[in-house]
Amino acid sequence: FGGFALYGGYAEEESTLAASASDGQNVMVQATASFGSVSIGAGEWYANEDNGGNDYSTTGMSLAFNVNDDLSMSYGELEDTREAQGATSAVATEVKSIQVAYSMGSMAVKAKRVETDNPYNQTVNNATEHTEISVSFSF
Repeated sequence: FGGFALYGGYAEEESTLAASASDGQNVMVQATASFGSVSIGAGEWYANEDNGGNDYSTTGMSLAFNVNDDLSMSYGELEDTREAQGATSAVATEVKSIQVAYSMGSMAVKAKRVETDNPYNQTVNNATEHTEISVSFSF
């Protein structure tokens, strides 16, 4: 059994000044577990902006696998939701990503593919796809 870690956090802002009275909270919890060459992670985050601002809730998960000392692969998903406010309905952005990395001596080849549905809560651009391949050398 490799290891298990649990993380949590809470932050609160409060101002009682008449000109700028505000309050806001942020809460997060994350967990990771490693089993030999496999790592799994999941988390939830919530941001409550001050004075009726936009509130966001986010959930995410990831899975990574080290095939050997030279090759690794990972996959992750994230959903970020701008919560409903007044007459505005909730809007969610979903991101899925897969990465592969191979190193050989001082050279590394990396590839990633990212697909985003409803990026940045837009109504015009409903999906984006990004593929990247990089080669790097260390001296």
